[in-house]
Amino acid sequence: MAAPKTPEGYLSISEAAKLVGVSRVTMYDWVITRRLLPHEDFGRYHYIKKQDVDELHARLDDRPGRKRITVYEIVVISCGELTVLYTTGSLRALSLMYTHMMERQHRLVRVRADGKLLTIHESDKVGYAFHPRTRKGASA
Repeated sequence: MAAPKTPEGYLSISEAAKLVGVSRVTMYDWVITRRLLPHEDFGRYHYIKKQDVDELHARLDDRPGRKRITVYEIVVISCGELTVLYTTGSLRALSLMYTHMMERQHRLVRVRADGKLLTIHESDKVGYAFHPRTRKGASA
């Protein structure tokens, strides 16, 4: 069954995620689990009030003791063309997916943080921050 039409003046979790540039799962975590943004329930679906990208970022950045949320992307460069394979705001989620892609899918991928393409060395450092064979919970 398809989701109902979004109520006037609200954004669905998926729409808000696209505006901020993170995955739907990350936005759901911010809104529902961590309660960083107020939301309304219409039936079994969650919606947040319409805000532009800057207001949404500012709201998330206003949390006490927190720095701006970094948007991590796993990208592949082939024939000079860059393709985004995965986007998240969580370093742990990035690390798990990076490890999976490098070791199980044998992809040659790199990391882009807030739109800045990292070198291979920097990508490995960030991508393996939570690798099972390295120290757990390393900070980036």
